[in-house]
Amino acid sequence: MKLKKGKRVRLRNDLIVGKYYGEYDWSDTMDDFSGKEVTISTVLQDSFTIVEDLGFCNYTREMVDKVLFP
Repeated sequence: MKLKKGKRVRLRNDLIVGKYYGEYDWSDTMDDFSGKEVTISTVLQDSFTIVEDLGFCNYTREMVDKVLFP
């Protein structure tokens, strides 16, 4: 499923800090959202940002466990 602004996704709970998933690595800041449902705020070419961290980090499709239906 295509990722779009406003779409809810669940992030994987097995992500490892410092490991790359696509173009971006999983960081300490992102670890607060491991296994959580989040809302996409911006979709970029190879990543997306989320509302919950105010767009601070870039997340990739490889970090997503499940796309949820609103």
